[in-house]
Amino acid sequence: MSLPLYREGALETLRGELAGAPSSAGGAAGIVSLAALLAVLGVYFPWRLGFDFMDPFLQAVYAGSAPLFQSRMTLAAFSEDKNRRMLEGWWEPPCPQPGFLMGKIAATAIAGYGGALVLYALSLATLTLAHGNGRLLIPGAAFLIPLLLSGAAFSLFTAHAGALLALRVQTPFEARRSIRMAFAALLAVLLLLGPYAPNPVKGAVSSLFLPETFPWAAVVFSAACLALSGVLWRWCLHRIATARLNAAPLTIS
Repeated sequence: MSLPLYREGALETLRGELAGAPSSAGGAAGIVSLAALLAVLGVYFPWRLGFDFMDPFLQAVYAGSAPLFQSRMTLAAFSEDKNRRMLEGWWEPPCPQPGFLMGKIAATAIAGYGGALVLYALSLATLTLAHGNGRLLIPGAAFLIPLLLSGAAFSLFTAHAGALLALRVQTPFEARRSIRMAFAALLAVLLLLGPYAPNPVKGAVSSLFLPETFPWAAVVFSAACLALSGVLWRWCLHRIATARLNAAPLTIS
């Protein structure tokens, strides 16, 4: 990303980040790793689990899988030396203040949610082809719509969380390490608790997905994600402002 793009503001930054998403994924090696992730989670697990895949716990895990697709983009957006130096220059005109960060977080949220939708659609397609016997196996609209809206709100929250993880440390190396550890831990939790969650855990989660309770649970969850995103946004702004005032730059080369 060039400095003129940065100076144009949030919308141009968003477009630039999305256009550069394939390269942010890590090139050919990154594409291969994403394909492997989709093959394991989107094909193998639904095929192996069969109708057990329709368990509400697993549906929630897949609808909220945006962080799995955000880690590489977050690394490219906030740990590269060039981008961190641009963030340090916020308070110097003619830079547009927080527009640069806003565009980067929005792009990360959109890319992550797009990946989650692809994974979820692939898993339902695999389930339908392997076990549907001519029937389309998808949740009903009363369940699916609140679930997808909750997934979008969660993607926005995790995009803010990734930005904060990168900005809370001082060097690009620390930023990369912080983000990788967080996303590796999340992946491990999803793999362990997704298909193989204990029955009491599945039961407690399933109670939230009853027809009479799920729409309200989705609203509360989405509102909490949006509120927490606002808090993390302010923390990111405070971190950069503090770094400037204390002459402690985000990047020490």
